[in-house]
Amino acid sequence: MPIAADRPNLDCAALGDNARGVYAVHIINNGATREATVSGIPAGVKQMHVYVTDAVRGMQLMTTKGVVDGNVRFLLEGQAFTSLISETDSSP
Repeated sequence: MPIAADRPNLDCAALGDNARGVYAVHIINNGATREATVSGIPAGVKQMHVYVTDAVRGMQLMTTKGVVDGNVRFLLEGQAFTSLISETDSSP
């Protein structure tokens, strides 16, 4: 899926299964911790789980954020790999 970052020191990738409504966004932040917004999240996605991997954490669930009007806002940890994974209606 197409995705682009509009700030320096960020690299990202997005994957999705439209048929199942499951999506993932991966962000590498080589800069400082900062507030971030991912926009363009497909309709029907209500929440995104935010996981962080860095020198001391491995895919640690940090928070679950609500999606509002296709946008999710969260704290993007510095010097870390962040994964946002959608929650579907069938998720536990």
